[in-house]
Amino acid sequence: MNPFRFPALLFFVIIVTGCEKAPSPPVISGMNPLTGGYGTEVVITGKNFEADATGNIVTVNGVEAEVVNARETSLTIIIPVLTEGEWPVKVKTEIGEATAGMFNYQYSIYVAGNEFNSSGSNVAKYWKNGSGIILDDGTNTHLTSIAVSDSDVCVAGTLYTDIVRGRFWMNNVPGSLTTTSGSAAYDILIDGSDMYVAGSEAYGSTDIAKYWKNGTPVSLTDPSLTNGACAYSLFKNGEDFYVAGLVVGTTGLNPVATYWKNDNPVYLTDRTRSSRAQDIYVSGNDVYVCGYERNSSGFNVAKYWKNGTPVDLSDGQSRAWAYSITVSGTDVYIVGNDGYGARCWKNGVAVQVECNPALTTFNSVFIAGNDVFIAGSEQPDELSPAHAYYWRNGARVSLTDGNRLSVASAIFVR
Repeated sequence: MNPFRFPALLFFVIIVTGCEKAPSPPVISGMNPLTGGYGTEVVITGKNFEADATGNIVTVNGVEAEVVNARETSLTIIIPVLTEGEWPVKVKTEIGEATAGMFNYQYSIYVAGNEFNSSGSNVAKYWKNGSGIILDDGTNTHLTSIAVSDSDVCVAGTLYTDIVRGRFWMNNVPGSLTTTSGSAAYDILIDGSDMYVAGSEAYGSTDIAKYWKNGTPVSLTDPSLTNGACAYSLFKNGEDFYVAGLVVGTTGLNPVATYWKNDNPVYLTDRTRSSRAQDIYVSGNDVYVCGYERNSSGFNVAKYWKNGTPVDLSDGQSRAWAYSITVSGTDVYIVGNDGYGARCWKNGVAVQVECNPALTTFNSVFIAGNDVFIAGSEQPDELSPAHAYYWRNGARVSLTDGNRLSVASAIFVR
């Protein structure tokens, strides 16, 4: 047989004219910046990202971040709310996952308050990470609340002139409450696209407890049925809206600690003695309210109510009060004064804070992750003016140079 002779077979010749490149998982080459807080814009560079932003899932410590811009070689994300620390950043596409590195998350600390200027005028301002932002030129406005959302910083307070007026600022731009008479603003809350302000409005010689939702006023009390009322605090829990304050009935002059759930009042005492609800916090199905109630000896007892059941915080031997309350898990934190000086209570027990309690005022408490923040003021000595501070886990941080009177009234951390 001729070795070069092929048998009669049918041959198929496959001609390859081209091929498609198989998709590859993402590859990371860099991330910038590596440090920041909530809302920081971070650019991740590399290759094999999806050009459609929705095709990339980016997480920071397991929390999904918003992808605001996407290319095959870069992604721009917005850092979500986290607890402070170094956390892994991961990018996942349909093909695979890659780690971008570690991001050092640092809290943004907002404190609202007041400071006298060199001319002796009281200036409304807030501090972000210790840097002061002046909101007015010294018109005697006292700030009482601050709230921060995705893109907005909102502050509320009251202008004390011939006619007292409630005020607010959104992103440093002032706004006025829709009132026809004197008013006051004590708390501000942001919930999605809605902004709420709590306070009061004068109706003749009677104050009405009110709140304003996106500028529209809502009255919580009827001046024909009360001798006065005020709203001091706001809280939103799912679809339920809470307001805390006090009401003075027509049959007596004693103010009564009250909160409203969806505009319906709940009275926390039997009205035989003066009481006041200063702040409210709702955790799950539990409603916590702090304030005070006067005892038979005529002293205000600092206390809080959990679902209407009172818990005393002071001994009733001197004038005391509870100003601010927050809840973390099963722990209840309250700041105020026990009659002998400023106090922070955890589950009804005073905790150690770096200060001279007799010369200190605590106005606001806030929990972020495992950290406890307090806003207030302290005098260096009995003859010196108070200075604005905040405390983090009991350690004091100064907000001013200490040359002039100042105070920190509210704190918000994220």
